[in-house]
Amino acid sequence: MRNEEVEAIPERARHLVDARLADLTATLSRLTAGTSELDLLTVLDRGVRRTPPGGTVMVLSSGIQTVDPLNLSTLGWSFDPRQAAIDLAERGLIPDAAGRHVSMSGIGTALGTQPALPRPQRQLLIELWREVCAASGAESCEISDQEVTLTVPLATLPVSVVAVPHLSTEEPSCRSGLIRIPDSVLFQPDTARLLPSADASLSALARQFTACSPGVAIRIVGHSADVDPDRIDGEDLSEQRAYMARNRLVELGVPDRYFAEIRGAADTERRVDNHVDGQFDEALAAMNRRVEISVEVK
Repeated sequence: MRNEEVEAIPERARHLVDARLADLTATLSRLTAGTSELDLLTVLDRGVRRTPPGGTVMVLSSGIQTVDPLNLSTLGWSFDPRQAAIDLAERGLIPDAAGRHVSMSGIGTALGTQPALPRPQRQLLIELWREVCAASGAESCEISDQEVTLTVPLATLPVSVVAVPHLSTEEPSCRSGLIRIPDSVLFQPDTARLLPSADASLSALARQFTACSPGVAIRIVGHSADVDPDRIDGEDLSEQRAYMARNRLVELGVPDRYFAEIRGAADTERRVDNHVDGQFDEALAAMNRRVEISVEVK
């Protein structure tokens, strides 16, 4: 466009397109979320209301919703996508997209601290949003099942981690290695209380560890982020979380004698420097908040 008119000179049109695409790309690269958690249902509603009839709502999201009424931590991974959409429609919670087209990409593609979804869970999520879109009355619904290449978001507002089931057709086996679990997968924020969804990860580990012989040595180390560079942060909390993880694994059947060491490292063994130009960076700090479980098979 040239003001309100279509540019008729091809060379000039290409120049305007290139310039406006560059501006758009720069603008999008600076955008961050304005609220915590991931609420795609609300985002879809806003997109529909701001798109005139005949237009297309473009959605780029993992679709791993973390708030009600589609909080996947509550919903779990055994729901019926069609029935879930029906229940939402009966409660008047699905946007009215009549006359609009909806195109979704990135559904099921996890980034940041969210564990990657196995293909069955990714397909389940795609079907869920396809059913939601169909129930919205949209003129057309395009839900891509192709994984897309994304970059870690710039936003630092907290988003809960949805536990992902461990799927394997193999018998549990004991093997040496290091297992790194983000604190957001296991614990409620700033506490050593386990999340209700933590067993999705810990149960899989317990099955593996119970296959070990008595000679195995399992070490659990809790780690925290560096909040104040002038002091050691999170010493007590990192230790409490390490012991809480050990205790739950014992409850799940792992012999207590298999654990050779339980300790908290506070912020002394950081994966990354979570201060950038002297400023605390939450996204980097999330990489430091973790529980590491090392297994040594003797």
